[in-house]
Amino acid sequence: VVSTNTRPDQREGFGAYLANYEFEHGFAIHECLGVVVRNCSTFGTWGDGLYIGNQAPSRNVRVSGLVVEWNGRQGLAVSNADGVLLENIQIRNTRRAGFDLEPATALWSVRNVEIRNSFTNGYHVAFASAGNGDVSNIYIHHNRIKGPGVPWVYVRASDGTRRRNWRIHDNRVLNYLGSPMPALFFSKVDNVSVRRNKSPIVATQSRLAIRFESCRGRLVVRRNDFRKGVRLYRRAGNTTRVRARKNRLSRR
Repeated sequence: VVSTNTRPDQREGFGAYLANYEFEHGFAIHECLGVVVRNCSTFGTWGDGLYIGNQAPSRNVRVSGLVVEWNGRQGLAVSNADGVLLENIQIRNTRRAGFDLEPATALWSVRNVEIRNSFTNGYHVAFASAGNGDVSNIYIHHNRIKGPGVPWVYVRASDGTRRRNWRIHDNRVLNYLGSPMPALFFSKVDNVSVRRNKSPIVATQSRLAIRFESCRGRLVVRRNDFRKGVRLYRRAGNTTRVRARKNRLSRR
């Protein structure tokens, strides 16, 4: 799929966002069962590289080998789905989030999603989850992240819905992120596991790695490398105990 949202000189930058064209997606999956997308690419679409949504959830979707370049909205967006595997995805120069898990209404939900062995370079957050409704049972692992967007994981329901079971494991951030926002942010998320990630922190202002707001259940932060960060996590609201062990931080 090739469209017109491109930079002819191909210098480092990001696609442009225009609201009038934000639904010009490379691929759109609506209310489908058992879809496989393999070894495809999009270039310069105004909307998302690939979108999964609509009134009924799509189920059992597998996307592998997809390349998304110079798009104007999200690299890959999941709005209403149950059972999605995203692997070996390459998202380059996306204008907004790399991977966006965002129900449009409280009646929609995103559940049982795995994102692995992928790369994203975007202007905004690498893994974003705002919107309304439930986004639960999410496993993000062995990915590479580049770009200025921070936090690189952002989870917060606009309508206050509690979400649960997020695992962020073995990811590598290629540039320094943070300041004043943390590298990872979770609000009203129960059961969070952050393990073995490499995410260097900008050495100014807060230098905070993770912020938990009103999170409950089992909160685990282990064996991460947050070099240049001086504070591992901050708890706000009624966040329960955080189990932290063997994380790397700077002393000052």
